[in-house]
Amino acid sequence: MRSFPSKKSMKKMRAKVKEIIGPRSHLYWSPKQVVDKLNPVIQGWKNYYGSVDPWMSNRFLSKVDWYIIRRLTLYWNKKYKRNHLHPGRVAEVFGCMGLKRVSGWGSYTTQGEEHRKAVCGKPARTV
Repeated sequence: MRSFPSKKSMKKMRAKVKEIIGPRSHLYWSPKQVVDKLNPVIQGWKNYYGSVDPWMSNRFLSKVDWYIIRRLTLYWNKKYKRNHLHPGRVAEVFGCMGLKRVSGWGSYTTQGEEHRKAVCGKPARTV
């Protein structure tokens, strides 16, 4: 049993993401609608590839995560022409809207930041 996606299946994943996000006719969709369209597809890939060998599959699936964020950055910058965002910020914005990750590593949002405290009891500064 293969524990990571083949090149052919990675190419199909990228094509599916591009099919959902890519067309200019989908620019009228709200970002929440894009997240609602992507999440079932992402969850299916995660269920199929993530269960066998999580470490090995996450290495490859993180590339798909990167591609999804790249396509979402292009979508955002086309939709909001004056409000261009960096891919890291786009990942955070869509993560707050509920976008799932294909790989199991990390999170798009910085959860738990508000609970950090400095030694003297004051809130810690995020770096």
